[in-house]
Amino acid sequence: DTLKALTSAGADLNTTGGPLKFSPIMYAAYNGYVNIVRFLKNQGVDLSLEDTEGDNALDLAALRNHEDVIKILREK
Repeated sequence: DTLKALTSAGADLNTTGGPLKFSPIMYAAYNGYVNIVRFLKNQGVDLSLEDTEGDNALDLAALRNHEDVIKILREK
């Protein structure tokens, strides 16, 4: 609900932050938050953003073996 409220308020869902410069979808992918990844992807966030290590959301999901997240990120 918080994420939906932020989206409705016009929050930039591609903002990066923290020591590794994760975007919201990168953080969700890394932690295996399937519903959040799906929501953010449906909002049209930039899936090509990379962290300070050069990893994008798909790379981060793969590092943690989050198969459901990987599937969502690979869907067209």
